[in-house]
Amino acid sequence: MSDDEGELARRARRIGDRAARRAKEPLYGQGAPLPGGEPLGLQDPVAVFHSAGRRDPRDEPVALVLAGGGAKGAYQAGVVRFLAEVGTPVTAISGASIGALNGAVVAAAPSLGEGADRLVRVWREVAEETGPPRFSGPESEVAREAADLPRPDGEFDEPALRQWLNLLPRLGGPMLSPGFLDGLVAKHVDEHALRSGIPMWVSIFPSVDPNSLTLAPFPFGSLIPRVRDRSGPIRGNPLRFGWLLDVVRGKLLRESSEWRRINHLRPEEIHNLVLASAGLPILLPPRNVDGRTFRDGGIGDNIPVGALLAVTDCPTVVVAHLNPRPLFEPSRFPELRIIEVMPSRPIAPHGPTGPLTGMIDLSPRRVEGLYELGYEDAKEQLGRYWRMEAVDRVADFLGAFRSAAVAELDDPL
Repeated sequence: MSDDEGELARRARRIGDRAARRAKEPLYGQGAPLPGGEPLGLQDPVAVFHSAGRRDPRDEPVALVLAGGGAKGAYQAGVVRFLAEVGTPVTAISGASIGALNGAVVAAAPSLGEGADRLVRVWREVAEETGPPRFSGPESEVAREAADLPRPDGEFDEPALRQWLNLLPRLGGPMLSPGFLDGLVAKHVDEHALRSGIPMWVSIFPSVDPNSLTLAPFPFGSLIPRVRDRSGPIRGNPLRFGWLLDVVRGKLLRESSEWRRINHLRPEEIHNLVLASAGLPILLPPRNVDGRTFRDGGIGDNIPVGALLAVTDCPTVVVAHLNPRPLFEPSRFPELRIIEVMPSRPIAPHGPTGPLTGMIDLSPRRVEGLYELGYEDAKEQLGRYWRMEAVDRVADFLGAFRSAAVAELDDPL
């Protein structure tokens, strides 16, 4: 036995002898409690742990950040489903691009469970509307043969030939058609219920004037025909490159997106802000909000954690990524405890058109696979974090409990 251990044992015997002598005195011999309560060393640590109000980390509130990524957003429906099943309270949401649309659906629901149900219905509805690729024209036979090619080993991979042949049908799908997202938001986002729903922020990128830049000054630019969108004829040349300037400003020049809380806005403002954030460059038009033009918030901030810094009563943030290796630095937000959920395997095909295919492929099989993967990844990754957090809390408590119990040996009874 070391000298320290021997001294600790001698102190314990002394205090034990003192307690035994005083127990024979009338006051204490009649069963009256010791002054100050029972010594810690004689108490059950488990009972003390629970009486101290220690909480299961799964029951503590979190804020939720939903990243952008087009059709890959079906993955987030699985993440929300898991959070709802566990019963974790979500006190705030921020989203960029498709994450803004997902977040608005959840925030407007009366409960997280109902929000998860609605989100799953949205994605399944979109998948049913999309259906399998439809081939027509002289290349249809080649396209059908490509569609029958065996899939690669990766569940979400696709042969390069099939990607090329499916590209045009997917670009012509309902999700990218004029007015489809408007109808989706109108049907599934109750703007009035959102006023009393979960606080919700969206990321939007200030766009250049879409009518200020055209290809008209370039050779043959004036020969390109006019097209129409839902707001009427586009003035000037439709092959605009304002979106390209926006991408350069956001991705290369690091210009930032803006954050807007949408709960207390007018219904039409909520509608336009959600659709502005979800306005993929090239594929979807920008939106006008209060006389200013905005497009996809993911251009300048695809993971809008910063929007939640004002939510001081909720330091824990769950970020649902749509890339296995996101360009994200949690250390930029030392005030927050950030838990990341990300795809455990690539969810976009390989090849030159893989990133674009991943953003526009809304086939039912893929949407269902993304949803299931999001659920399983959230279960594994959040579960691992919560287990580690619980172990750390128990270890910290036991260390403090032992120190306090030892310190009591020097205190008079």
